[in-house]
Amino acid sequence: MAVPSSGSLSMQSIACEKVHDNYGVPVDGLGQSQRAAIGRISLFDVSRSGNNNNSTVSYDVTNIASSSSPNNSAPYKMSEFYGYDHDASMLLP
Repeated sequence: MAVPSSGSLSMQSIACEKVHDNYGVPVDGLGQSQRAAIGRISLFDVSRSGNNNNSTVSYDVTNIASSSSPNNSAPYKMSEFYGYDHDASMLLP
């Protein structure tokens, strides 16, 4: 499930989209342990990839095949993730 296109955003849910390809990882059962495993989150790391800014996990490179993606440059904003889909595939002509 991709990041919603509007409304309030959650840093932990954006991290779940990058790690689990699911912004809506549930907060109970297995989802709770998946969310807990995310640990410390740096918006710099989520936006740029890796864990150079002390995030617990190392984030994948941002998927530019998504119809919407962050611009990977400062200042980093959660709003840049509106509509982002980490597991979107590129459509071929």
